[in-house]
Amino acid sequence: MTYQSIIIQNFFRSGGSYLYNQFIDYKDVMGFYEPFHNVFTSEESFIKEEKEFFLKTKNLKHFSNEFYFKNYPTNLKWFKDFHKVYSPIKLFDTDIKNKVEFIKYLERLKSFANDKNFLPVFKINRMYLNPDTINLSNSFKIFIFRNPISSFFSNIGLNLLIPYYELIELYANKGIEFFIEIQKFIVSQKLEKIKIQDGNIRFFDRNQMESHFSVFFLVWFYGLDQNLKKKFFIIDYDKLQIEKYQKIIQSSLYENLNLHIDFHSFEKKMNKLYEMQINLKKEIKYIFNKFFDQNILKIYSEDYKIEYLNNYL
Repeated sequence: MTYQSIIIQNFFRSGGSYLYNQFIDYKDVMGFYEPFHNVFTSEESFIKEEKEFFLKTKNLKHFSNEFYFKNYPTNLKWFKDFHKVYSPIKLFDTDIKNKVEFIKYLERLKSFANDKNFLPVFKINRMYLNPDTINLSNSFKIFIFRNPISSFFSNIGLNLLIPYYELIELYANKGIEFFIEIQKFIVSQKLEKIKIQDGNIRFFDRNQMESHFSVFFLVWFYGLDQNLKKKFFIIDYDKLQIEKYQKIIQSSLYENLNLHIDFHSFEKKMNKLYEMQINLKKEIKYIFNKFFDQNILKIYSEDYKIEYLNNYL
């Protein structure tokens, strides 16, 4: 099968940008980074983002050689119309009512690239909880994930998890049961905001650190479960440091896409926080058991070799 596009689906701070950068080095590839990004909300936002791009990506440790949004047809009517109606799109969206319009928008971007004889590569994380929205035809879909501990601390460094708590409250208020349960837990724990002082992450105490991680874990697993059920091509970001695993992924990508993706540049950041063992709160385990089949952990551990899931539950 000849694929007409590539989609990289991932959670925030889970290696999607690294993988995306490996693809866009090809001259016949056209990159579309975060097609649902709020940078498209207005022309002013776009200009500001372009001006600050390289400093921002350096802080995010993305290190791209090109402005991520340079390939978008921002002047075309259908592009403007979509973002006029649907932007800004929330950090994660679980309750999109008109998925057809989102898919149509991606299809138009795909056609825009194909018509110029480019293979489009989409890097998306705002649909992590809603993978049906990226169901493009003739697309090779990749799901890349990362250990929730390292993603947890990396996200704290990015935004102190504030957007996550805002969205949990929003979805709870909309009556989505899963988020209602999480919001009840958050309120019961009287969680203090996470702080960064002198470059170090500060929690109120160990108990609150466990509570923050427990909330994060549930959101992370909710999306993991949604995406693994779609049978995307799976990449475990943490295992890319293993040469044998690199070769397996490289070989599979070449077989499917006829592209040689080189992972020799991969360098996993060493951070003692990423090696921490944090327990889940019993209330969160109760919520997990209410919404997920316990057998799913065994399946994911065995079929996808995500052994660390057993450390949490």
